Amino acid sequence: MENSLSPWSWSPGPPFPSTRVVDPARTWNRRLWGGEIIFAQGTRQQPGRGDGMVSCSIEPPSSLSHAHVRAAFRHLRFKHPSIASQVAWSEGDKEARFMYEAPRDEFHVEAWLDATTFERTYTPGLGLDVEASLEHWRSELAHAHCPRTNHLLTLYHISPSGSNSGAAHGLLLYAHHSLFDGIAAWQVLGCVLSEIACVIGGGDERAWAPLAWGEEYARLARAVPDRTETKWEMEDMNQEWPAVKHMQAVLQRPSVNILRLANPAPARAPWRHSLDRTHLPVHSRARARTRR
Repeated sequence: MENSLSPWSWSPGPPFPSTRVVDPARTWNRRLWGGEIIFAQGTRQQPGRGDGMVSCSIEPPSSLSHAHVRAAFRHLRFKHPSIASQVAWSEGDKEARFMYEAPRDEFHVEAWLDATTFERTYTPGLGLDVEASLEHWRSELAHAHCPRTNHLLTLYHISPSGSNSGAAHGLLLYAHHSLFDGIAAWQVLGCVLSEIACVIGGGDERAWAPLAWGEEYARLARAVPDRTETKWEMEDMNQEWPAVKHMQAVLQRPSVNILRLANPAPARAPWRHSLDRTHLPVHSRARARTRR
């Protein structure tokens, strides 16, 4: 990680004098930039606002356990430490910064895993498959009253009950928008899958091999200005400030309840019954016939 690239580069130490950390010598911080600021402010005022979820179902070897998933998330943190960063605020919420604390030992890594990886089980054959279970937990996590945390990435492992070890598993990632946009959320899901495959293929020896914690800070994600050819100056933010102020005002507005219609329109029929195929191009009619 290069230093002094811009005012948004990572620097050693806690972000603010009031920030409490375990070890200042193993702590790094950087200023938020552009959209990071907007989404961090939204989350600060209304926890959960702007957060996103991505999920998938997999059919891994029957040997896959939650311990494998935890080991995979551990390796992912070492390769991409920003997933374990947090947004810290100054007194009075005047400024926010990303903060990363390198763990001292595996005890601290385990504590982080306990707070960011969760296992939920389902029982195949009782009317609830892995997709239904994923939908259930997406709904639970999206609920307005669901408790929120400062962790920017959380992993939920949906596993079959013990007597159904050969059934499908589900993975659900809950990501804060201050760090992850939609593309990044899918990318990190791909990284999780890759690490799980490596853990299963490498056995316990690789899964829990010692890692040089404290060195990973060099791979902390840099701000956009540090990753593009166009260099930004602090003055460049001035032209965006009116939009930021407007966004702050919008975020402070009370929520609006959408009233349901007294006589809602009937649900639309499936497309293959509602389209008049005689008005479709020839190639579209051919596709329609193949889908019947």
